[in-house]
This record gives sequence, structure tokens and C-alpha cells, in this order.
Amino acid sequence: MVRERFGDGVTIRTQKRIVLFNPQMGAAAAVDFFREYFGPTRVAFSRLDAEGQERMRADLVDLWVAFNRHILHVLRAMPESALPHEIAVIEGYVRHVNHHLAQILS
Repeated sequence: MVRERFGDGVTIRTQKRIVLFNPQMGAAAAVDFFREYFGPTRVAFSRLDAEGQERMRADLVDLWVAFNRHILHVLRAMPESALPHEIAVIEGYVRHVNHHLAQILS
């Protein structure tokens, strides 16, 4: 697709970078971070008036808190024998969040 757009005279090099992200922030700060630095979130906010932006921010903060509380409830309710598998699921979630944050920070 890149060659189709730019032709054969263009050389593109990529380098994989691992970015460890351990946010020491609450839900509101995390939402504000995504609002500022993550393209799709920026676009979504830009298409709303001020009142809509505040409602969306409040909804995203509530969703962030609810989702992470849900993960904790699930883990607490599981028998210990199931935890190795579920820890892998949680690690997958963390990798997924880190993936998006790496896109933002690169």
C-alpha cells in the first residue's frame, strides 16, 4: 500500500520499540491522557460541542472505573486453580493497553 502511494523511490524503515507504561494516575487522568494524545479519542471529542465533550468524558471515566473494578471482581471470585489462565488474560489486557499507549508515545 505504501509503494502504491509513494512509488518505488521511497525507502521505509521501521523499528519496533517496547514502551513500558505504568500509569500512576486515576481514571480521570487516564481519560484526559487519551483525549489529548490518542488520535481516535481526539477526533471523537473534537466532533462534540462542549457539553457533549463533558458528557463523553464523564462516561469514559465511569467506563474505565467500572471495567477495572469488574476485572478485580472476576479475579477475586475465581478459584486459585483458574488464576494462571486468568492472569494470562489480564496480562493480555495490559499488553493491549500498552500497545495503544506505545502508538501514542511513538
